[in-house]
Amino acid sequence: MRGQMNWPNPPLRTEVDHLVSFDASVIKKLLKKHILAEWQSKWNASAKGREVFSLLPEVRETRTLGNFFLNQLYTGHGTLAVYQARFFGRNSSCQCGHPQEDRLHIVYDCPLWNDTRKKHFPKDHKNVALGLLANKISKSGLEHIMRQKLQTALSPSKGEN
Repeated sequence: MRGQMNWPNPPLRTEVDHLVSFDASVIKKLLKKHILAEWQSKWNASAKGREVFSLLPEVRETRTLGNFFLNQLYTGHGTLAVYQARFFGRNSSCQCGHPQEDRLHIVYDCPLWNDTRKKHFPKDHKNVALGLLANKISKSGLEHIMRQKLQTALSPSKGEN
């Protein structure tokens, strides 16, 4: 059988357990701790994702912010046209005519989302960029924008926002 060792006197389980004094759960916990520390080190040193780093400087196994829709804004992925252009060769322009539909354009400038911004964002929203994520009402506005963008992207005919 492949991988089987032919030891003249294989060790007994009790001997192995004596040599390896850690329980499997302890080893698993130590490995997890090491992996998270290595991930954190790489995240700290990376030149990529600095905007996300400003929001989430510590790596964690659990979701710390957002949901499916908000995470598209945090990362710049998903239905945003610049992401679609980069990975799928699609047009990077916004439906409003702006040449680049990125998260900053959507959140701050796109006229298609003026009503949502008026309803959900504070008047000085351009000065409180990260504050939008801390404010429940603003977060619901950001989520609304991304939900609508996904619905529009999935609908056969492009509808209104």
